Amino acid sequence: MRNRVKLLLLAVAGMIVPAGLLMAVGVQPASAATPVSLPISSYYQMAVDAAHGHIFISQGSSSQNGILVTNLSGQVVTTITGQTGVMGIALSPDGSTLYAALSSGDVVTAISTATLTQTASYPLPVGDSPFNVAVQSGKVWVSYATTPYAAIGYFDPSAASPTLQSPANMGGWTSVPQLAADPSDTGVLVAFGTGAAGPASYDTAANPVTTLAGSPGTPSVCSDERDLAVAPGGAEFAVSCQYFVDSVYSTASLSPLRSLDTSSGYTTFPDAIAYDGAGDIAAGTDTSVPSPDLYIYPSGSSTALNAYTMYNLSTLGGTLEPRGLAWMPDGSQVFGVLKRFTSPASFVLVVVPNPTVPQHDPTSTFVGCSYGSSVAVGQATSCTAIVTDTVPGGTAPTGEVTFATDTSGGSFSSSSCTLSATSIIREAACSVSYTPGQIGSGTQNITVSYGGDGHHLAGSGQVTLYVTPRYTSTDLTCSPGTVAVGQATSCTATVTDRTYPGPTTPTGVVTFVTDTSGGSFSSSSCTLAPASTAAQAACSFSYTPGEAGSGTQTVTASYGGDGIHAASSGQAAIAVTLRVTSTVLACQQVNPVLSKCTATVSDTSPGSATAPSGTVSFTSSGPGVFSATQCTLSGSGTVASCTGYYATPAGVPMRGQTITASYGGDSTHQSSTGSATLT
Repeated sequence: MRNRVKLLLLAVAGMIVPAGLLMAVGVQPASAATPVSLPISSYYQMAVDAAHGHIFISQGSSSQNGILVTNLSGQVVTTITGQTGVMGIALSPDGSTLYAALSSGDVVTAISTATLTQTASYPLPVGDSPFNVAVQSGKVWVSYATTPYAAIGYFDPSAASPTLQSPANMGGWTSVPQLAADPSDTGVLVAFGTGAAGPASYDTAANPVTTLAGSPGTPSVCSDERDLAVAPGGAEFAVSCQYFVDSVYSTASLSPLRSLDTSSGYTTFPDAIAYDGAGDIAAGTDTSVPSPDLYIYPSGSSTALNAYTMYNLSTLGGTLEPRGLAWMPDGSQVFGVLKRFTSPASFVLVVVPNPTVPQHDPTSTFVGCSYGSSVAVGQATSCTAIVTDTVPGGTAPTGEVTFATDTSGGSFSSSSCTLSATSIIREAACSVSYTPGQIGSGTQNITVSYGGDGHHLAGSGQVTLYVTPRYTSTDLTCSPGTVAVGQATSCTATVTDRTYPGPTTPTGVVTFVTDTSGGSFSSSSCTLAPASTAAQAACSFSYTPGEAGSGTQTVTASYGGDGIHAASSGQAAIAVTLRVTSTVLACQQVNPVLSKCTATVSDTSPGSATAPSGTVSFTSSGPGVFSATQCTLSGSGTVASCTGYYATPAGVPMRGQTITASYGGDSTHQSSTGSATLT
């Protein structure tokens, strides 16, 4: 997770730990990260005693006379009383003694960390008020207010009667400076005042103490110094300035070594800074909105390894106090004191475990496929996985995304793809194509799994595809398009895959129906075979209408689909006519006044010809009469006939008269006429 906030001007504070206890074990660090309320009404500084598992907290108020002692989880152990107006506190390098500056009593006290009782006191001259303490080279260094300027002096606890010693080169401060000493006890002491005071670095191992660099009158690198810390080994120190970037300087020359990363673009006020035993820096800000306010920088690095939001770890959150950060020497925990927005003010202790272990940003993983959420069997769809770092100011995830489906038969163009950053900040994406091989239940879930990288947590996402059969069309053609009753027409059903891209040839059967009764099909269905055109299949049948009906008959071909193709149907309209007939009339004279006439009606249409039925009517052009005006046909095969007699009045010659036979048709045959002239 890198630094998320533009330089957040992190400030980390005053946690003081003895160099001899950097690898202390035996007291397990607290693992809780939940803020714990502290029974204090103000705050100045804290020191962590890893050996005994205690945190010492001073309140920096003349009205307070005690040092609060908690365990490493923030639970109250006791209050060391008699410490009127306690300000700065510091542990001895061996961890056996806590020293406290009592500004109201003009005295520095010594407290046993084993018994939590005061064991000694070192008075300053009357009117000289101590504010900050540090322990280095066997001496207790104290910054104090005096007349006309502030100064730095020391007590030697090993002396028979320790008295305040005030080296000339450590006086003349325009404001009481903060003090920080090397936790490894190499003799390095750094002092830093506000405004135009300092900084200055000193070699306390020398006798007398010598100035390494700077002086009380050195132009300050910041106007509002909030915290100060010296790295183990004493080669560098870090300063937290409220209106400036946190910076690291050389103790030997005061030259700047590096500024802590400010690339995040977020502006706030640094308040605290501190080193652990390995030289890692914790830096914090007093942001009053839920955003990162604690940053962890590896030793020698300007880029934050981790960032935390202590502000909103719980409803007990608040803003970080000046000098409000401290480490477990082994780097396993960072402690922060936050001020809550209550009336009166209240304070909480936040414990951050494993701050030097790289933290991974949470991610969200989304997958979407083209063609919306619906795709046909065998149709490839492009599926894009988008992985987003959900931390404000985060970076685009890297690595691979894998794809899987819950339905067999489908295939991916690749089982994984490599993420690439998109134009959207904190986002990376990659794509593969997926082709469902079967419909299954109708829905298929595509799951993408992101495995994470060195800075991002793993995640997964899922999209549901609605898998449909491939759309088809069925076309039916019949030839000839006009037939007589009983005449067969040949019909071809052609089924086409209409889904693109990648259409495939349909398989299966086609069934047939007609909307008119009496007709017959050569078969009730036919089986599709691939056609000459890609993605088409066809089969044929014949249909013979059994009656004319309305004159138009609709034949419907229905494709039932197969495993991947959808059903469809098509129709063809067939014009159906009655069968054509011919009527032939033959008349034979029986006597001078009587002729016998026989009408023969034949079915002349192609196909299944049948003998016409019904009646034939007779008419003549003369005055004669018929034995009956009509006769009923009878016959077989394709021909039927019937006979009638025609008689003329006496004296009227038959010759030249025309006899006409008219066939009226039946349900399948057309009408027709025939005539004959009598001779």
